Amino acid sequence: MNLPIIKKTIISAAPILVSSPFAALGLATFSDTEPRALWQPPNFVFGLAWPTLYFLLFSLNWNLLSDAFLSEAFKNKMIKNTLFESGAQGSWLYFFRYKKNIQGRDKIQYVHGLISTSVLVALSYKTLYDVYLTNNIFYLLLYIPYFLWIQFANILNVQLVLGKTK
Repeated sequence: MNLPIIKKTIISAAPILVSSPFAALGLATFSDTEPRALWQPPNFVFGLAWPTLYFLLFSLNWNLLSDAFLSEAFKNKMIKNTLFESGAQGSWLYFFRYKKNIQGRDKIQYVHGLISTSVLVALSYKTLYDVYLTNNIFYLLLYIPYFLWIQFANILNVQLVLGKTK
C-alpha cells in the first residue's frame, strides 16, 4: 500500500483533527469551580500532554503506514484502529464538553465520558497488541505513552462518576 501523502497525513493526524475543534472552542477545559477527580493534574499538564501524545501518535501512524516490511492487511488494520480510536476520542470530547449554561458538566456527562473512555481503553489494548506484533520497539515506544494516558483518563472518569472529587 503506497498511500498518497495527503491520505497518509490525514489518517496519521486523525486524532489531532478530531480533537482540535474542542480545544479551539475551549470545550475541553475545566472551570475553577468544577469538581475535579482526585488524581486530576492541573490544567497545564493537559496542555503539555496532549500535543506530545498527538505528535507521538502521528509519528507512529506515519511510520507504520510507510513501513515497507509490514503487510497491507496489517496497515489496513492500523488505519481502522486509528480511525476508531479517533472516533471514540471525539465522542468522549463531545459528551464531556464544557457547558457554559451550567458552567461545567453534569452527572450524565461523567457517565457518558466513562463509557467513551472505557471504549478507548479497550481499543488501546487492541492497538497495543497490534503494535506489539510488529516486533518493533520504536513503534511500541511511540504508542505506550498514549496507552498509559488513556488508562489514566479512564481512572479520572471513574473517580468523577463515583463522586471522588476534590
